[in-house]
Amino acid sequence: SDVTYLSVQEHFRKSKTIDKYFKDQFPSYNAFVIPGFREQGQTRGRPQAGIAQLSRANVGILKSRVHSNSSRVQAQILNFSASKLLWINAYFPCDPQTEEFDDIELISVLNEIERILDTAQFDDVLMCADMNWDMSRTGGFSVTVRRFLDRLNLCSLWETHPVDFTHVHTDFHSVSTLDHFVCNERLLPFVKSCGVMHFGDNPS
Repeated sequence: SDVTYLSVQEHFRKSKTIDKYFKDQFPSYNAFVIPGFREQGQTRGRPQAGIAQLSRANVGILKSRVHSNSSRVQAQILNFSASKLLWINAYFPCDPQTEEFDDIELISVLNEIERILDTAQFDDVLMCADMNWDMSRTGGFSVTVRRFLDRLNLCSLWETHPVDFTHVHTDFHSVSTLDHFVCNERLLPFVKSCGVMHFGDNPS
């Protein structure tokens, strides 16, 4: 795709050599990688999630990492000449699509994002995330995410640049919009275009 900045959610890798793996696979990029994780007591099987931020090594924009207390959230400050951009990458838990649900993990992720927003020094924010949030849903998960974004004056780019879907479910028929680019309102006029690239070998 010849992109300059790339956010990855769910790389599923948990190993001591994960940094070397990303360096070998993406030699033209600097990679900030958080390994996948296993549930407590799980010692075998494929890890869950895993997130990474990749940026082209030949682009002379100073980057500084922001500490995160969550394996589902990472962030860096990109020091552009006109703005310090807080670049967040996040992977939300799944939406059970019910009114009542165990919101502990979701609230933990939202609280960590808000903590970073409260403590980091930046001008603008762009969050690239597998939010597992479809704006058309009305369950407890969706209401919680919507209230969070509204309270912090953040919005999904799909609200001004609608897309058809970002995810094909395992039945290979049902679709939903679960992945989002979220930013502060000041950035909206600078978004020239945005959309979804559909590939047959990658339904999400």
